[in-house]
Amino acid sequence: MAENLPNIPCDLPQGDVLLDSNMFFYRYEKHGDRKFNQAITFSPDSNEVFFGAWDGSVIMWNPNNRNLLLLHRHSSHVRAVAAFRKEIVASGANDATVRIWNRAEESYAECVGHKNTVTSVCFSHDGRRVISGSEDNDVRIWDLDGNCLAVLEGHVGPIYGIAAGGNGRYIASCSKDCTIRIWDQTTGEFVHTLNGHDGTVESVHIVSDKLISVSRDRTARFWNLNTYNCYNTITHTCELDHVFVRSAKVYCVAYTGHTFIYDMAGETIDEFRVPFVRSFCVSPNGNLAYGHSGAKISLYNPQGNFIKKQKIGSKQIFSAAVSATGNTVVHGMGNGVINILDVPNNNNYRFRPKKSAVYKLSANDEIITTGVNNYLIVYTTRAVEVARIEMEKHISFTHVVPNCADYVYVGLLNGTIVKVDIATEETVFELTRRTKSRVMSISVDEANNRIITTHSNKQFVVWDLETCTAVKQLVHPDMSTNSRLIEGFAFTTTGDSIIEWEIETENRNTLCTFENHTVCVQCTPCGRYVVGFSRDNRYKIFDRNEGEVIKEGHCRDLGAKQMFVGRFTAQFVAALLQ
Repeated sequence: MAENLPNIPCDLPQGDVLLDSNMFFYRYEKHGDRKFNQAITFSPDSNEVFFGAWDGSVIMWNPNNRNLLLLHRHSSHVRAVAAFRKEIVASGANDATVRIWNRAEESYAECVGHKNTVTSVCFSHDGRRVISGSEDNDVRIWDLDGNCLAVLEGHVGPIYGIAAGGNGRYIASCSKDCTIRIWDQTTGEFVHTLNGHDGTVESVHIVSDKLISVSRDRTARFWNLNTYNCYNTITHTCELDHVFVRSAKVYCVAYTGHTFIYDMAGETIDEFRVPFVRSFCVSPNGNLAYGHSGAKISLYNPQGNFIKKQKIGSKQIFSAAVSATGNTVVHGMGNGVINILDVPNNNNYRFRPKKSAVYKLSANDEIITTGVNNYLIVYTTRAVEVARIEMEKHISFTHVVPNCADYVYVGLLNGTIVKVDIATEETVFELTRRTKSRVMSISVDEANNRIITTHSNKQFVVWDLETCTAVKQLVHPDMSTNSRLIEGFAFTTTGDSIIEWEIETENRNTLCTFENHTVCVQCTPCGRYVVGFSRDNRYKIFDRNEGEVIKEGHCRDLGAKQMFVGRFTAQFVAALLQ
């Protein structure tokens, strides 16, 4: 059903410049599969580029003035975006939903029905319907209010591409099952199957009575929709991921950046190469837009000459840590840089231990720890490396306790927790479980001689440090991998809520809820204040003594030096409460 947008969920009026690294941070996830692509398309007048990002954002970029506007957010990675007019945009995401944005009316419709990731969306020829393809093997047709009009079934593998055309007659869907299925655009009835590819068909495009498809079998095929025959097959030296047709030119693009241009008969017009490509689109005026890794967009003219590019958050904050006193604030950036802020003296220290995003940070006023592959690296708060310790497995989390520079807790990908003596580089003790699920967070309660860990299989595990055994496990299907432990209580995010668990009784209590998914929860050392952060960069402070939310707002209100998704102290919460 259509819903009104409350002044755009990011609380920014339309027209405000967005994505300033001092205003917003993004929590991107790393994936090896190239199907986790940013999505990109032009507006019909070629003046705007719509970009779908990994954090669920749907963004409009104006290349002329370089403004970046946030339209709205999914709760997961955006995989497809399409525009009928500048005012109406459709997007599909890993959260299995399709959203249709109407910027003129400041409203959107959420289309719910797919059971898996939505990989592709397009509009019907008249713009009155949206067609989506999903990894649940189905094609669905929606009206602009979010109602499902038809479910098209028949593929036996995930669908990776959707196209509508043929003067309003056809819908084409392509799949991992190596086939292309043709459907009637008006009735949704099955028409024909096109066979011939030997690998996953990644993308299709319809122009009049012609269809062009590209596949991981390294071929581009040209089809006649009147006879359903393939009239030309072109073999390449690389797998093809995208096809787009504009002004009788066929653009076939590979993940490697190779771009091949043909006429409608399949004769070569031109070819060139750009940096590695994750998404591709051609504007009505012939310019080419490429989405690249690192959240970058580049524009080229039809001859393959570079025009301009836009970096969308090359300085995103991926991780953060704050010492218990609040005197040391550390940010891990998307470009591998670690920034250290000495709060009392207002000094900044900056270094770059790696070239990729820094995810695993922990700090007190003496040391900073991070993990790079299977190496634990320890720095002073003046950016001097003091130890580089090799672990048996890759590191997924590190944790240091206040006022101690002697040891660090390390969580590994195989579910093991190790306490490491920094000076001797020896293991003090090791906690292991039968289930080999990744350690996602560690919280230490040394006064009661126990720690709590969260794992990728949605479990809390409470450990007794005297016996080095797991004494309790709490399981929830929506359990977050981000949790905190204090005074016999654990705090976690589940869906859109912040949950309090009493460890001994296992009783659960919902402290507060958000309009978007929660991504982080923290609590002050005294345990009175619990603060949650949501995916749309909002925070809420819950006072456990009063039993209510006492303050909420947007993270951009906190100021650039205080913005982080990490541990914080009573002083930090006091600053929020002012």
